[in-house]
Amino acid sequence: MSQAQHFPYRGSSAHAAELEYAAALLPAWGLPPNTDVALADEQGVNNQTFLVRHRLQRYVLRVTRFLTVAEVSAEHRILRRLRRGVLPFRVPEP
Repeated sequence: MSQAQHFPYRGSSAHAAELEYAAALLPAWGLPPNTDVALADEQGVNNQTFLVRHRLQRYVLRVTRFLTVAEVSAEHRILRRLRRGVLPFRVPEP
């Protein structure tokens, strides 16, 4: 996380709001308030990407900007099917 911006952030209010938003989502996955959250160095157009670190575990939190609930549900179904296959790489977990 070389140039990542961490929560709490003392820079622009826009970045601070994004980091606060991401930090507020983490309890839904059982992560405590002291979890490290950073904006990923590179951002896409359709998603916000955050790097999350708690103790020795590292995660990527992707927050969609434009997809509907139905579209996200369809993506999760595809990911579940991919995880059932024998693939040479790890499949993201929703």
